[in-house]
Amino acid sequence: MSSDGSDDFYQAWMLVGPVCLGTAFVGYTAIVGAIIVKKRLYGNSYNISPREIRLLVQVFFLLVPPALLILIGSLIQGLEEQNWAYAIFNITAALNPANTLVNYVFFNP
Repeated sequence: MSSDGSDDFYQAWMLVGPVCLGTAFVGYTAIVGAIIVKKRLYGNSYNISPREIRLLVQVFFLLVPPALLILIGSLIQGLEEQNWAYAIFNITAALNPANTLVNYVFFNP
């Protein structure tokens, strides 16, 4: 460990991504829960609009791939020693921005 605390900073910075994704997932499930509760309370008088469904699907597709990448990357120890797994992981991680772009273009024409 270095005396300037840079290792502590890097360790804390590595946790920022999972914490942000976890917070976003909790918010997402709260929104879905609120919609389900409203639908059960008001019955047929409350209609779920196609826009709400589209936004929920979009958020799901934006949250799940990076969450899986972070989870797989943090759980698999020695990933760089297995060439095929390391290559697949890096290709998938490199395609994550393309996933985000496709979601934005597809859901927001």
